[in-house]
Amino acid sequence: RDRELVSLNSKVESAKKESLALTRQLEGGVHDRMAELEEAIETKNRVIKNMKEETRNHLKIQRSQAKALEMVGSKENLTKKMNSMFGEVRTAKERIKELSRKREEEDRISRVLQE
Repeated sequence: RDRELVSLNSKVESAKKESLALTRQLEGGVHDRMAELEEAIETKNRVIKNMKEETRNHLKIQRSQAKALEMVGSKENLTKKMNSMFGEVRTAKERIKELSRKREEEDRISRVLQE
C-alpha cells in the first residue's frame, strides 16, 4: 500500500509539474498573442491616421480645383461679356459715324439753302 501511495504521490507531482509547464506555455502564448494584437492595432491606427491625412489633402485639392473651375467659368463669362461689349462699342461707333455724316450733309444742305 505504501508503494501505491508513493506511486500515486509521484504521479500527482508529475501531473502538477506538467500542469505548471502547460500553464506557463499557455501564458507565454497569450502574452505573445497579446503583443501581436497590440502591434496590429498600432499598425492599423497608423494606417487610419495616414488615410485621414490623405483624405484632408484630397479635400484641399478638391476645393482648390473647384475654385479654379469657378474662375475658368467666370473668365469664360467675362470673355463673352467683353466680346459683347466690344460689339456694342463697334455698333455705337458706326452709328456715330453715320449720324456725323448725316449732320455734315444736313449742314452742307443748310449752307447751300442759306446762300
